[in-house]
Amino acid sequence: MYCNSDKRRFIIATFTKQIRIPIEVGEEQVILICRKPTADEVNQFLSARFVAKGRKVEQHFVQERVKFIDKILIGVENAGYENAQGELVVLAAEAVLSDADKAYASESLGFPVTSWKDLINVNWKCAAAIRFEEPPTDEAEKSAKN
Repeated sequence: MYCNSDKRRFIIATFTKQIRIPIEVGEEQVILICRKPTADEVNQFLSARFVAKGRKVEQHFVQERVKFIDKILIGVENAGYENAQGELVVLAAEAVLSDADKAYASESLGFPVTSWKDLINVNWKCAAAIRFEEPPTDEAEKSAKN
């Protein structure tokens, strides 16, 4: 959106309640729709990625990225799943999984499936969460290697 004021052209920032995060999947694109997280939620997510255990620091990147996206995820576009009958079904926030679908997905994926969010690929969630991370500093990279 552009505004012409004093013969200058500038972009007006748009403020919305949602963030649409495109994830490249082959030649396709899946869109994860998230609510905007609060500053405290982002700070908590960033802090939880590293856990001090005595003199060592453990990295919990994947677990915390998945947890963070699951917390703010409100929808998905251009994704699907195979139900218990072997049919391809559009995946959406409105999807109600039957007990048979949950059991089938749990067996296929190797972990308990309780909602539509569990059917979203972990790599997609991680790719979305990275958008909220600060670029690593030299200090953080050095400590991660030790």
